[in-house]
Amino acid sequence: MNHIVLLVSTVLLSCQSDKNINFSIVNRSLKVIDTLKITIQSKDFELFNLKSGGLNIFSVPVDSLILNKHDFTIQATGIKKNGVIINGYYYTDLSGIPRNKYELIFYDSTVIIK
Repeated sequence: MNHIVLLVSTVLLSCQSDKNINFSIVNRSLKVIDTLKITIQSKDFELFNLKSGGLNIFSVPVDSLILNKHDFTIQATGIKKNGVIINGYYYTDLSGIPRNKYELIFYDSTVIIK
């Protein structure tokens, strides 16, 4: 009986910790990013005025996304003050289950999503 209680408790705790996907967004470019558009599993989000050298955190509730058993996608497009567009892309076809945390690092000409 104790094993069942331990198993159920573990499952419930792991489900609670997986309620959000947390994103750390680091702007290592030399310019302000006026608009950041992030698409996660076909759902769009926007952030504004990301300072050069700044760190921004944002979370997305997992249950707000349409997940599947096959793949998971993140697309990021940053538009800098001077009009330059920077793109990044993350895709996995191993599973439709997202991790708890991702980091988006903006450079002058690219975005790394890991």
